[in-house]
Amino acid sequence: MTIAAPHYHEWRGNKITAERMERGVRKSGVSVSIISSTDKQVSVPKDTNLLHGMHAYKFALFYKKLHIALPYIITLTGTDINDDIDNPERRPVVLECLENAEFIHVFEAGMKDKAVSYLPEAASKIFVIPQGMNLFPRETEEVKESGNFTFLLPSGVRKVKNIMQAVDCIERIHEKHNDVILNVLGPVIEREEGEKLKKKAEGNNWLTYGGAVPFIRMGSFYLQADVVLNTSLSEGQASSIMEGMAAGKPVLASDIPGNRSLIQNEVNGLLYKNEKEFIEKAELLYQDKSLREKLGENGRNYISEYHNPVKESEELINLYQKALSDTGL
Repeated sequence: MTIAAPHYHEWRGNKITAERMERGVRKSGVSVSIISSTDKQVSVPKDTNLLHGMHAYKFALFYKKLHIALPYIITLTGTDINDDIDNPERRPVVLECLENAEFIHVFEAGMKDKAVSYLPEAASKIFVIPQGMNLFPRETEEVKESGNFTFLLPSGVRKVKNIMQAVDCIERIHEKHNDVILNVLGPVIEREEGEKLKKKAEGNNWLTYGGAVPFIRMGSFYLQADVVLNTSLSEGQASSIMEGMAAGKPVLASDIPGNRSLIQNEVNGLLYKNEKEFIEKAELLYQDKSLREKLGENGRNYISEYHNPVKESEELINLYQKALSDTGL
């Protein structure tokens, strides 16, 4: 079995997701490899009997280069079902990929509903399997290294992530509260957006851009943060939100379908619709420690109850076995 993840050699959400899936199913004795579907040289291990592709559009381009009729499962990751399928040029590629998949895996019901709206005949082969997430160790009194109030934004730097909105809003909050800072972590994916962020960070001590950080080191950043942000215009199911919750941190996120699949507003996080709401809710979190603690604890409990990594692995293995059985392999 081989997982084909786009941009696997970069520290993006798909890499983290693919490696989590790989670790989980390997623990159950399944032999699995991971390859990057966006590399220039396209190949799969010789013993591959089933492909698990991530991101329908990018996997479809990869699969066409293989010239091998391997059965595959596809995981819809976010921009494929939220953006590519609405693009008249890319839609046929996405739909063909979904039509030919043995099964389609989605993280939440809203993604399934949208896929079915475009491809009703695929409804019976679409399975909702929530992402698994291990809890981070609980925060200790010694963790916090500074007296600053830290908003953490873990995200690849590209336009759809809307990072500059967070920069503009936090700057306005910093003008009122000089202990407020913003820390952005993630690889530059779009050069123009990266240049904007780096230029803004120069000479502004309230804004730090730390670049790409390996997942193994992210725990300390989450534990030192006061609030975790997600400002995306489009998401599938953001691993950064789940990680923030798993660390027991309050999350402030844009009010979009993917984020609503994780956050129940004012219960286990806060959602905002525009810059005015962003600033109002960020200010509220800054002022209200009890609210931060309530949202953080509720978020942690939500991850523990609904995003068990063992259950994710079991359901994926069942899907793999069914796909191989149905294809006679």
